[in-house]
Amino acid sequence: MVSEETFASGSSSTPPPPEHDVASVKLAKLLAFQDSFSQSKGKGISIGSKQGGDANYHHVVSELKQEIMLLKHESIDKDFLNGSLDVRVSSLEQENSVKDAKISKLQANLGGITALLFDEAALISEVW
Repeated sequence: MVSEETFASGSSSTPPPPEHDVASVKLAKLLAFQDSFSQSKGKGISIGSKQGGDANYHHVVSELKQEIMLLKHESIDKDFLNGSLDVRVSSLEQENSVKDAKISKLQANLGGITALLFDEAALISEVW
C-alpha cells in the first residue's frame, strides 16, 4: 500500500515549492486509492457502488491532470524568465569586460603621462 508522503522534486538542498507538495499528496492519495481498489477487486470485496468509486477516481485523476498542466505552465514561465535573466547577465558581463578594458587602457595612458612628466621635470632641473 502506498502511504501519504510527498515526493521529492528538484534539488535535495532546497525544499520543493508548496504547489508540488499539494500535487504530491494528491498523487499519493490516488495511488493509495488505486492500490486499495485493485486489492479489494482481487479479493472479491465490494467497496460500495463501483460507479461511485470510479467517479471519485476520475475526479482525482482530473484534478491531478489540472495540477500537472498548471505546474508545466509555471515551469515554462520560470524557464523563460531564467533564460531572459541569463541573457541579461551575459550582456552585463560583456559591458563589464569592455569597461575593464577601458580602465586598463586609461591606467596605462596615465602611467605614460606620469613618466613623461617626470622626464620633463628631470630635464628642466638639469637645465637649471
